[in-house]
Amino acid sequence: MKVNIRDVDALRAVTPAALAAYARDAGWRVQERYRKHSNVYVGEGLPDIIIPRTERLGDYASIVAAMIDTFAKVADLDETTVYRLLVASDRDERAPRPDVRLPGFVRLLQRDQADIDGTIGLAADVDGRQQTVVATLSREDYSRAVQAHHDKALVVLTGDLDRVGQRWRLQNARLENVISDREAE
Repeated sequence: MKVNIRDVDALRAVTPAALAAYARDAGWRVQERYRKHSNVYVGEGLPDIIIPRTERLGDYASIVAAMIDTFAKVADLDETTVYRLLVASDRDERAPRPDVRLPGFVRLLQRDQADIDGTIGLAADVDGRQQTVVATLSREDYSRAVQAHHDKALVVLTGDLDRVGQRWRLQNARLENVISDREAE
């Protein structure tokens, strides 16, 4: 059954993250960037698709409608079902992810003289995209993160990954490991 979703507000409610998550789950993978604001996705036996990385495009609603149509045809589903899956996927993407192991490089260090804990910004891969993840670390872990930053060493944090607004946070963060260049070889 073909349903044509035309409600612009409903289409704009589908986020780029939901489109990307659906595509990954259906077998597509990012092949390359396309212009400033999109990625090209490819998959074996699947049509190539272009998914925007931002909803701030003038024709975003029509892009979402085209993606829903493509996803529906590939999955042999009606468009309303695909729309509901996308909206549910977006809610799942924003749900906290417990016990995540996150490798990355320390890019931001922040601690006041009187504070025991310190805050870092970790450049890490989240859902196939380079993101800054903010984490508050104990005194000991923060000191190790400072040294890792100085040495340009890879760190591995563990904790509960959460999306707060447009930012990623690692709650209950612990520095599990520091991997220097010599160890990586």
